[in-house]
Amino acid sequence: MASVVYCLLLTCLISSSNSDKAFLSLDCPIENHGVYGQRSLMKCIAKTNGKENVTIKHVTWKKGDTKLLMVHDGDLTHNIDGFQFADPDWKVNLNASLLLTNTKMSDIGEYECMVYTTIGHQTAKTDLSVTAKYQTPTMNSIQGQNIKDNTDVTLFCNATGGDQKGYIQWFDEFGTNWTQNSELVSSKNENGLFNLSSRLVLKAPSSNYTCLVFNARGVQEGKASLNLQLMSMSGRDNRNSGDVHARYVAPLVIIGSLIAGLLFALLICRRRSQKARRPSAAPLMSDGHHTVTTEEDVVP
Repeated sequence: MASVVYCLLLTCLISSSNSDKAFLSLDCPIENHGVYGQRSLMKCIAKTNGKENVTIKHVTWKKGDTKLLMVHDGDLTHNIDGFQFADPDWKVNLNASLLLTNTKMSDIGEYECMVYTTIGHQTAKTDLSVTAKYQTPTMNSIQGQNIKDNTDVTLFCNATGGDQKGYIQWFDEFGTNWTQNSELVSSKNENGLFNLSSRLVLKAPSSNYTCLVFNARGVQEGKASLNLQLMSMSGRDNRNSGDVHARYVAPLVIIGSLIAGLLFALLICRRRSQKARRPSAAPLMSDGHHTVTTEEDVVP
């Protein structure tokens, strides 16, 4: 007889619990999307289906099957840093939504919310996905200023913070795509984010280059440009004029030296010729009528 009474009481309790559950439900989306480094909301609101004067007695949030994130029991709330109730008046509004104050990649996964009220309890599960955008990329070159023509130039473009492996494309100021000449390296940091580093080597036909950063979905998330300090046209003109000057001055110097040498040789020959033809001291013979004497025949 006692066992029959116990069974009847148990049946009534189960029926009452199931009846109360029929008046209580949880509005929790199947999926939630968060952004790395920002706040993320895990929505979970109790619906009473017309029941009034319903209050929340107990709330539990956990990640996976074991990791407790927040527990409210009576008047006390225990939570892990970075997790809190999204609504300050959550008890009145029956809003048990969870707020992540600084979303991380490690927060990705399945969550479970358990809500106990004065008319029963309900449990709901939801997933959180997290995306992260690449930060503004940086560009640099290992070459200095006054880069000469036909000189190999190495450019680097670095981007950090993507949630998935992206890629980098290169363009010059004329819109020419140089990506096929580049080499891309990706790595994952301790925060679970991807870092990209692209290296481009070319003979700098242009002075301005741009790198574009795309995420894994092909959406552009960053851009950076770099102006190369090529050798100025005046520098090239001076260099060329110097070469022309050297090409023409050297032959002129040689020709001038040869002319000076020839003139000097002619001068020496002329002097020698004059010495060989100086006047004779012998008397000149007359025609028989007059006699010409020299200075040596004159007696003072």
